[in-house]
Amino acid sequence: MQKLLDGVEFDPSFLKKLPTNILNALDEIMGLGVELSLVGGSVRDLILNDNLGNDLDIEWRPSKGQSFADLSSILENTLVEKYSGEILSFGVLRLIIDKYELELSPPRKEFYQENEFPYGHSDFKIEIDEALSVKEAFIRRDLTINAIGIKLGDKSKLIDPFNGLADLQNKLIAPCGPTFFNDPVRLLRAIRFRLKFNFEFSEELEIGLKNFNLSKLSHFYFLSEAMKGPDFFKHLKILFDIIDTQKIVPPKFYSDVQFFRDYFKLSESINNAESLLKILFSQDRVVSDDEIKWLNKSTGIKKSQILLLKKNGN
Repeated sequence: MQKLLDGVEFDPSFLKKLPTNILNALDEIMGLGVELSLVGGSVRDLILNDNLGNDLDIEWRPSKGQSFADLSSILENTLVEKYSGEILSFGVLRLIIDKYELELSPPRKEFYQENEFPYGHSDFKIEIDEALSVKEAFIRRDLTINAIGIKLGDKSKLIDPFNGLADLQNKLIAPCGPTFFNDPVRLLRAIRFRLKFNFEFSEELEIGLKNFNLSKLSHFYFLSEAMKGPDFFKHLKILFDIIDTQKIVPPKFYSDVQFFRDYFKLSESINNAESLLKILFSQDRVVSDDEIKWLNKSTGIKKSQILLLKKNGN
């Protein structure tokens, strides 16, 4: 991987990987007086694999002295209808252009109320603030490798406030800051990226594992984060090992999912609930009625359909 440094110019030719209509949309947005920085997984994958992907996470700021509120209104009025857009929570503007999804986010910080501990995935307050430094705005992101940005323009510039480039070089999964451990889903994401890239947890992350509290982890994220990764059962085995060895508070449904331990010997890439069920039912082991109830609640697949898959699987 090419050695890169924070603040250096980044060859803007990487934008040629995008189709003309996406480039035109970006030019149109910047022409409104907006400064754009590509950030997150697309930058990470560009550096690792020379691939931008179709999901573009972009932070925007005023660039020509307009008020933040006025410019936000201009963006919404100009872009939503033209690009099949919608306004999401936290002031995020999502645009759909052909196969591409652009999410334009204003600089914001997230903070937690101490009296609300333990926290769930969205148990934080936000404050949108155009005056935030890049480091202050990017610290809300989970991992250092997902907090690398590229400021777009005639002279694209690399942004790396948390040394994510070094962590890519050293194959480390490291948190951006201490609030990382407040969100139970971030543990699952750390495991997913560790398996996806064959990286290791950083020393800081290893030490901080004991600070997680998973009591508010939902069934949905428990399954969906594992399904997004390359090895569903290895993902769960790592998660279970962390819960048991670090003695962290587990999900409320932890006792209901112990049956997955019987499948840890498998190595499977699973991308949806139905494929998971087919694999479970194709094994010699009998899936109990209680397990079927849990799978019904967690996957959203009707019990009758699960029983049909079970019949076909066996």
